[in-house]
Amino acid sequence: QSLKNEIRNIAKKLDIKYVNLENTVPNELWGLKNSTNNLDNVEIDFMHFQYPGHIIFSNTLKNELVYD
Repeated sequence: QSLKNEIRNIAKKLDIKYVNLENTVPNELWGLKNSTNNLDNVEIDFMHFQYPGHIIFSNTLKNELVYD
């Protein structure tokens, strides 16, 4: 949370738009990877989305970047 606050404050100081996209992709659209805890076969991969997650994220990001 402190990193997000720091970035938000820097953006405000520099008059740059700050957008938090961390909740853009629903949990069920994150990727899966081999388990690192040896308790499960797979676990959520918080670095990669499934294909539909990429579509959602790219459309959201595009809406933030493209101005009419």
